[in-house]
Amino acid sequence: SCPSRVWADRTSYLKAVVEPLEDGDDDEDLSTREGQLSERFIGIIRNQTKLQEPVRFTENLIDTLSAARGEDGLWRLAGLWQSLLQNRLSAKENELSNEIQGLLRSYLANQGQDMQSKVTVQFDSLPADIRSEFTRLQQTYREESVAMVNATLYPFVVLVQCETHGERLGVFGEMLEEEEKRLQAKVALQSLFSGKGSDQASEGKDDPPLTA
Repeated sequence: SCPSRVWADRTSYLKAVVEPLEDGDDDEDLSTREGQLSERFIGIIRNQTKLQEPVRFTENLIDTLSAARGEDGLWRLAGLWQSLLQNRLSAKENELSNEIQGLLRSYLANQGQDMQSKVTVQFDSLPADIRSEFTRLQQTYREESVAMVNATLYPFVVLVQCETHGERLGVFGEMLEEEEKRLQAKVALQSLFSGKGSDQASEGKDDPPLTA
């Protein structure tokens, strides 16, 4: 325990002894794996752009990415990835807020009022269907946000605990997998529907005109 003098003058308040993080594989050439990981990250950026994801990286990052050792390499990628996840969580909060406001706006409009007026609405005074929808939205948000919060924390703890750069490359690669699969599925679905639209359009060109 800290002596009373320390508590009084705060001379050692929140001080800690730390050691520099050193890789156990400093002499190993991992440039091929680093390049592969960078390309995967770039692929995610391109697919996010193609799909116009609401929360995404900007394409101007592509030429600056590296998974090499050090703060400007893999650790920078990890920081960018964590920022993306945190921004998605904020977007989910805004989505919940907008949906709740939409419910209230619709309810007040039916009552002949609007959101511009200073109106106090007690939850218990709302119709049962409105209350039920409020509860559903909040429950869905809680379930989704727990997973999103966990994703912004625990994988990065594991990343820091790795003793070698090679291990970190593997862990970070696993962190990208879910996003890669999600985006690839959306791109495939988009291509499928756009392909059907093109086929229908080309079929229509060869078909005789309809007559009444």
